[in-house]
Amino acid sequence: MSDLLGTVLAVRASQYRQQADAVKAFIESFGRLAACVEPVADGWSERFAPRLGMEARVTELWGDVVLKAGKAAEPLQRSGGLIAYKPGGTMRTVELNPALVWSTIFDPMPMVTPNLVLTTAGQSLGVIEGRYEIAVERERGLAGLLGRFVGFPTRVREAAGLHRGTVGGGALMTVVATFQILLVTVVGGALVFPLVRYLGWGP
Repeated sequence: MSDLLGTVLAVRASQYRQQADAVKAFIESFGRLAACVEPVADGWSERFAPRLGMEARVTELWGDVVLKAGKAAEPLQRSGGLIAYKPGGTMRTVELNPALVWSTIFDPMPMVTPNLVLTTAGQSLGVIEGRYEIAVERERGLAGLLGRFVGFPTRVREAAGLHRGTVGGGALMTVVATFQILLVTVVGGALVFPLVRYLGWGP
């Protein structure tokens, strides 16, 4: 039962794990593409182009980066992994999601650079990994607490020296289980009633 509770409570931690995996996959995929490009001076601006002989490799990697970027876009947005960009001719900045603008490195006036994309995504990965670790510890503690609560009747029966399936053991477990139900009802009521009154749902 404790393992089942742990599985149910680990949903949020698993979501952080999925987000981290998506961002990590984007970093790795884009990193492979970035290794195939180089800056090219174009008047007063700087853009990027495939290194000599790497054109086919960039084309080959392009589709994978597009796919990984699509999966990483939401986790980057949620974790604050955004880039401050100042459009030309203005004094204000806008926030850009690196997973959505990475391809502009090949534009005449790129919004980002490969290093900026990788750095921002890497920092975002660190944030998500931190959230995952905190969630795991929190859920592990809660799962353990609930697991001990659920297993309390069995431990009481064993401490009393009674065996499973015996009349005395069954009666004792019934008493303890009844006590648990009453405890949950009292505690639940103490939490729910003030909330109901606060929300104005009561009389």
